[in-house]
Amino acid sequence: MDLGRYTALYLADGREYLKLASAELLAWERRPDDLTPVAELFRAFHSLKSSSAAMGYAEIVAVAHGAEHLLEAIRRREMPASKAVIGLLFRAVDVLDRGLEPATVGAPVPDAAPLAEAIERFAATATPSLAAEPAGTTAATKARPAMRAARIDPARLDELLQLAGELVIARNRLVNLSAGRGDAELESAAGQIDTLVRALHAGVLRARLAPITELFGRLPRVVRDLGQALGREARLELRGEGIELDRTVLEELVDPLIHLLRNAVDHGIEPAAERVAAGKSAEGHLELVAERQRDWIVIRLTDDGRGVNRAAVAARARELGLVVDGRGALTDEQVLTLLARPGFSLKREVTEVSGRGVGMDVVVTKVRSLGGRLDLTTEPGRGTTFEIKVPLTAAIQRILLVSAGGDRFAIPFRLVREAMLPDATATGGSLTGNRFTFRGRSMPFVDLTRAVGRPGRTGTGRRPVLMLEWGPRDGALGVDALLGQHDVLLERIEAPRTLPGWVNGATILADGAPAFLLDPTALF
Repeated sequence: MDLGRYTALYLADGREYLKLASAELLAWERRPDDLTPVAELFRAFHSLKSSSAAMGYAEIVAVAHGAEHLLEAIRRREMPASKAVIGLLFRAVDVLDRGLEPATVGAPVPDAAPLAEAIERFAATATPSLAAEPAGTTAATKARPAMRAARIDPARLDELLQLAGELVIARNRLVNLSAGRGDAELESAAGQIDTLVRALHAGVLRARLAPITELFGRLPRVVRDLGQALGREARLELRGEGIELDRTVLEELVDPLIHLLRNAVDHGIEPAAERVAAGKSAEGHLELVAERQRDWIVIRLTDDGRGVNRAAVAARARELGLVVDGRGALTDEQVLTLLARPGFSLKREVTEVSGRGVGMDVVVTKVRSLGGRLDLTTEPGRGTTFEIKVPLTAAIQRILLVSAGGDRFAIPFRLVREAMLPDATATGGSLTGNRFTFRGRSMPFVDLTRAVGRPGRTGTGRRPVLMLEWGPRDGALGVDALLGQHDVLLERIEAPRTLPGWVNGATILADGAPAFLLDPTALF
């Protein structure tokens, strides 16, 4: 029998079983006397063993069976729930997680044989007991609500999105060609196609959305393992049920969030004795929250650790020859800018966790490549919050097309609060130095023509000015002309060092010409 077509389903199911097992083990480790998680753990390992046996993956079966054996001994009260048992089960999850893919291609599963033997030796110490089985820990599994779901290869969704994007480009071109020709029938057909393409595009995007819990689910284990490695007590609390995000964006956020969590545990969370002396609980508390704000997803990571030492950051920056304003303490924005400099680290020695000065640089670069932004707030002795703000989808976006210095540029429409044309009688709308005042509100001003190094008129005069807003910040951007709103298919660019920081992608316009997508926040 050809098992190839079942491999993808096996891997998807297997990862779900292991994700469930990891979550239950984390809960059990915090309350070892509560055996409620045992039933779910038993179900997860048993299900993986059964599906692996059907596929003929003997090494996976052996490890899963060993884990099942341990859980059965605990369920029957033949063995106490100890840290050693829970540690062995965590090792089983890790070995199985690393071994699923090798098993599907006939390769040996790393560490499977020695772990299966270690579990067998440990299980041999079980002592039969006539103690009553505790309620709620039978092998029967919890009832789960029925769901109507279909597994779709993500590559097929990517292909559909690409085709939908090409349709958007063709739609834009058709609308342009039909406009002004005086052909009512052609304009009507173009309008119908426009409506259908928008609906198709929205449907494909909805199909690509995935619950953010798929990303969050693996992170408590990261904090647990790192805390044990560093001798710290730390626990991660998750909040964000019901929030969905483009699967591509979701996958791209894994590394940035892991970097931030590692920094929080390594740099922020104090050793237990230090925390208790400061009047805190011995266990450090981290909270990861996701919420939707219109077309944005906001993710906040907060810890109750020691906070960032602003004086230490400033001193280290001076040691490295970086320019630091000596007047007053560093602002949160200045702290983040310095921490994100390549090679910058407060650690004097390189460890397995930190010290190379690449973590925060990677985070900022990745978030910006997604069209998002990273902000920091920190308070000495009370903790630090990192806020990631990314668009709901990173594929097709609405942009405002502008011209500057004879070239056309695309600006994410979600950043544009207002556009205005200054004149001599306007209330506000005045430029003084590099500050622009509009309706009594003063903000930094950047002339796009000058910023991108193009020849042409600069200043304001009768040139349009865009009022931009991102998070708590704002700015005014001067351009030569506004060319209208468009839905475009974005292509992310793997940025070489020579690519300006204000370039965040590229697109093909309705007339077939390319245009850069700007990250205007990088200009301020």
